[in-house]
Amino acid sequence: MGSTERKIFLGTLALLLLVAALYAYQTLAATREVDVYGVSVILCRNGDNFEKGFNSAALEYNADVHIVTVSDPSPAAQTAALERELKNGADAVILYRADAAELAAWLARNNPAAPLVLAGEETLSGKGASGVTLDVAAEAAALVSEIEKQPLRSAVLADGGGGEARLGALRAALDGAGFTYETTGVNDAERLSPGVYVALDPAAALSLSEKWSEGALIYALGYDAPLRNALESGRIAAIALASEFDAGYLAMAEAVARIDGARPADIRLEAFIARSDNMYEPPVSTILFPIG
Repeated sequence: MGSTERKIFLGTLALLLLVAALYAYQTLAATREVDVYGVSVILCRNGDNFEKGFNSAALEYNADVHIVTVSDPSPAAQTAALERELKNGADAVILYRADAAELAAWLARNNPAAPLVLAGEETLSGKGASGVTLDVAAEAAALVSEIEKQPLRSAVLADGGGGEARLGALRAALDGAGFTYETTGVNDAERLSPGVYVALDPAAALSLSEKWSEGALIYALGYDAPLRNALESGRIAAIALASEFDAGYLAMAEAVARIDGARPADIRLEAFIARSDNMYEPPVSTILFPIG
């Protein structure tokens, strides 16, 4: 074999070996096991943006998500759903807006094999569960700072079922700012004259905004999609909120981290104020209208 033929032969052989090596690598990569995380998400209340958030994270972290919607709002129904998901072999369980006191009592009696992540306005400090908290105290403080921009120093707290955590946080913030206030149910608020109203929840805010198109200053803790028109038109002066999308994303990321052996984390989300003049500008626009 001449030198030219030898060079051609060796070059062809090298090329064939390279092709064989690439084929072997691709075959190995295709057959290699990919970790799939089985995460159950128990929704104790509706949360479209929260759902967008955890679905986005699930794609990134390769999580197989099983969603359970608890139609019965009782704490017992929430823990019953948790027990079913654990029995069915979930690698981790996220609970959205579950009753923290009931869950803490359940954890005192049980030692779940899978990590738990509680997402919402209540925490489980020191109970071994992770927390992604929509910090209602921070939201209340931000909202009262916004209310202080107008001259009146008295307010009506309209409660449509917002819960003790929201009521306590608002009272503390208003007391600290020197406001006087009274608390009433949202239906009873309708008999009162226009003034400064602080709605403890989106439903109460919507009800008040429908009663008064002008004359009342309405502020709200928490956002829901039906409030969009009232906020845009100025019938609602301001809304304190945190990113539900971020809460969902971070809850899923925390669940995967816990499955991989990380210690429980307590994550608190920043509070923002939405008004008609900033609702279509970042960061508020990305909180109100996340793309996921």
